[in-house]
Amino acid sequence: MKLKLRVKQACCTIAAVVMVGSAALAASPTEVYREAVENMTANPQAEYTVNMAFKMPMIGTANVNNVVDIQNEPFKSKTVTTIEIFGNNNNDPIRTYMEQNGNKLDVYYEQTENKKTSWKKTSQKLDSNEPIAKSFRQSKNPLAGVKTVTKAGTNQYTVVYDSQKLYSEKDKQAWQKGEYTKEQINTMESVLQALQKAGDVTVNVTIDPATKRISRISVPLTEQMRGVALAVVDQVKTTDANKAMVQQFIKFSDVDMTIDCKALPSGIDLTVPAEVKKQAKEDTTTTKK
Repeated sequence: MKLKLRVKQACCTIAAVVMVGSAALAASPTEVYREAVENMTANPQAEYTVNMAFKMPMIGTANVNNVVDIQNEPFKSKTVTTIEIFGNNNNDPIRTYMEQNGNKLDVYYEQTENKKTSWKKTSQKLDSNEPIAKSFRQSKNPLAGVKTVTKAGTNQYTVVYDSQKLYSEKDKQAWQKGEYTKEQINTMESVLQALQKAGDVTVNVTIDPATKRISRISVPLTEQMRGVALAVVDQVKTTDANKAMVQQFIKFSDVDMTIDCKALPSGIDLTVPAEVKKQAKEDTTTTKK
């Protein structure tokens, strides 16, 4: 009997050591989140569904849904945007294509004017011919701006971003050295300062343990939206009465954002259709050389 008791005690001791050891070796929430972000930046190829849900006084609910498919190399992407108001989808989806062409990023997008839809093209000059995806891999510390990461449930984490890291005087000095106008600099400064005043951003993140990638992001953005919108209204030249009306509208509006991430559908072709390239007219107001 004593031998059996000792064997049981030894087994219990071993089990306890294994449990404690496993807990000690388990990755912390911060490490799990860091790895997931690093995996996403190392390989951004995927399908992202971005949904913005709005609740507005007098108007009701509205949803802006974007399905974004991204291919790494050669870099190509396609976005399909749908807008729903009061639960009704009254508009045709809006399509946008992007593709890297050497040291340029060509963007083709649909534009509707006077109930007629046409294709436009704009180009953005890149720093080099290197694949855009490579710049993602060279991104900075994935934990930059992160205050805390805590576990919120099975495969779920709460990430708090420090709003004070969004802007500093060094940013303004860098803008002044660039090609920005004084008006643009003042607007960016106002918006970022408004975001800082709105407080830290809390993000709910779901991480797939099999792929070690982020599968879902949920962010309540009401305070941030209100801060930015009110800052923009202050910059607009209009009567005090109009400003007061818009400000009240903003103060009673809510917005939430979700991003669902999954593997890029097999066999999907993100090439810009030949007819789109043929129809697209250069938008000289946005093209940068």
